[in-house]
Amino acid sequence: MPDDNRVELAEDRTDYAEDRTLLANQRTFGAFQRTGLGAVAVALGVQALLREISPDWPGKAIATVFCACAVLLFLGGFVDFLRARRKLESRNLDLPPLWLPALLSVALALAAAGAAFWIFG
Repeated sequence: MPDDNRVELAEDRTDYAEDRTLLANQRTFGAFQRTGLGAVAVALGVQALLREISPDWPGKAIATVFCACAVLLFLGGFVDFLRARRKLESRNLDLPPLWLPALLSVALALAAAGAAFWIFG
């Protein structure tokens, strides 16, 4: 009996570790998305502050770089999420659906690209 209890406790610890790994992956994905949104906010702020200067290209260039970084963060965060998710799929876990992070990443990347085009418009 004592060995059965130890095996059961070890399986519980493994289950909890897998849950923590899944939650950490979701937090990391959220951090990528938050950082990308921050980059878009900085891009719009830079454009708002520097649009009144005589040559307007420096503000537009800086804002475009931040928008490009945001697109890379949104898509890179999703790629990182997929990489970690593939490792978890091999463990036969009950994972949340993949469509929501995919939709969020693509929508935010398109919005950041749209903001870059709007800045030049």
